[in-house]
Amino acid sequence: MKISTQGIIQGQLDSKLNAKGRAQAARTGEALATIEFKKAYSSDLSRAAETAKAILVHHEDVVLKTETSLRERGMGTLTGKPTHDMTSEWRRKARETMEPHTEFLPRTLAFWLKLLSLYGLPDSLIQPEPDAPYDVLVVSHGAWIATLLRNALGRQGYTEHERVPSSNRVHNCSVSLVSVYTNGLGQVELYDDYRHLVGAEEDEGDEPSENTAELAVDAKVAETP
Repeated sequence: MKISTQGIIQGQLDSKLNAKGRAQAARTGEALATIEFKKAYSSDLSRAAETAKAILVHHEDVVLKTETSLRERGMGTLTGKPTHDMTSEWRRKARETMEPHTEFLPRTLAFWLKLLSLYGLPDSLIQPEPDAPYDVLVVSHGAWIATLLRNALGRQGYTEHERVPSSNRVHNCSVSLVSVYTNGLGQVELYDDYRHLVGAEEDEGDEPSENTAELAVDAKVAETP
């Protein structure tokens, strides 16, 4: 994703995957090929939908449903701007025009609760047979994933496995896993797992991840009195 690797604030820009992004998406699809997904949801922004489709190449019977609620955080007038040019004026604009956290976090959680309700939780099992997981693929964006998994779900009583890293960073095409119990609660089992990309030519290494710019804006806004 060229825009992402250049440190550009994407927000809800409808940018497409470049060759590197497509290669990463393909490797992610290979890594998830043995997971028997029953349903698949994706942000309707092109970069997320393309990634989801690359994963579903290995799951031809699964139909992808796109959702506007899975879009990245709206960054207002900062959209398309490079983070290294962020001045005090930009910080003030960020406060005025970006999607407020008080609206963004509930948006992520609303999708999650809607997803659970579709499968009868917490009132019934979402398993087709005993001990068989009902796996659902959800493809979104870095700040969206970080906000839901590291903030919103914790407020709902979800726990984190000890292997979950402390950093909020989300690499492009990394994999996170949330297990949901029959009472509607659950645990974040994996977060930002990109081992399937390590050692590949398209591995992004230390390049900015998809949500780095959005989180950088939050940090800089917080620094402003």
